[in-house]
Amino acid sequence: MSKFSTAERGSRLDHLRIKHLRLIELVDKTGSLTAAANRLSLTQPAVTGMAHDLEAAFNATLFERTTRGARLTAAGRMALERLRHSLASLDAAVTASNASVVEPLIRIGVLPVTSISLVPAVVRDLQEQGTLPRMSFHQASAGSMLELLHRGRLDCVLGVLNAGTIESERFADLDFEYITTDGLLVACAPDHPLARRRNVRLQELLAEEWILPEHSTHTRRMVEGMFLAAELPPPQAKLESSAFYANLAIVNATSMLTMAPTSAVRRSEKEGQVHALVLKTAPLHNQVFFITHKQGPRMAGLRVLADAFKRHGANYLPK
Repeated sequence: MSKFSTAERGSRLDHLRIKHLRLIELVDKTGSLTAAANRLSLTQPAVTGMAHDLEAAFNATLFERTTRGARLTAAGRMALERLRHSLASLDAAVTASNASVVEPLIRIGVLPVTSISLVPAVVRDLQEQGTLPRMSFHQASAGSMLELLHRGRLDCVLGVLNAGTIESERFADLDFEYITTDGLLVACAPDHPLARRRNVRLQELLAEEWILPEHSTHTRRMVEGMFLAAELPPPQAKLESSAFYANLAIVNATSMLTMAPTSAVRRSEKEGQVHALVLKTAPLHNQVFFITHKQGPRMAGLRVLADAFKRHGANYLPK
């Protein structure tokens, strides 16, 4: 691939159109220039020319022709990762421009537990102040929401993370603002034999049946890490579910144990549904962050939300 000066590359980039950028995405999705041409309603020669234009503008080989069609090279995949957010932002801009409401829509990812407590408090206060932005809420695992944010499908995330996630190169394009800290507690039914005990040992918990989140979740890794740090095998899940309040309801009706965020356990404990066990081990904590994309839209409502979550974060964690 020939080398071009910065000015020459800039000139070539200026001649690219949206269809050029869509081509990279479609080749990755379909594995074929022909299929991409059909999706773009273009002829094969036109798409081939677009591929050459892209490679000249990026000054790199983006496509690799194969016997089965075409695929992206390493440079092509890297370009696509950067472009996905821009393409998603373009889609959002088109949707917003066609909407009857002029106020921009903020797409926010929230964890189920924060949507029960922290989010309602923030929404109430912003509504009373007349500064509540228009929002669309989405719920998924922390990792899934970060991926959606990375791809431009969300504008912000109120998520639980650990230091390893924040430092991950995969999310170097994201900004993290600390909001609060939520713990994790082991809960049982109020009439469970362990509820009458203080300073329960981890070894004793291994004899119980557990409701735990799926293996891919942050909370499940925290549970397993707590036992492994004590040189004990992690408990096996009798039931797997990431719906914390449903898990606590099942615990209330059975002799099973679960681990859930402190805010969820304390709320259920106050209602007489569960009992939080006191363990002979250091407490577990989750940090909650307000996360945005560095290259994402700088809507005024995002700053309003971040500031509101930070104000309420200090009072979020029950004692």
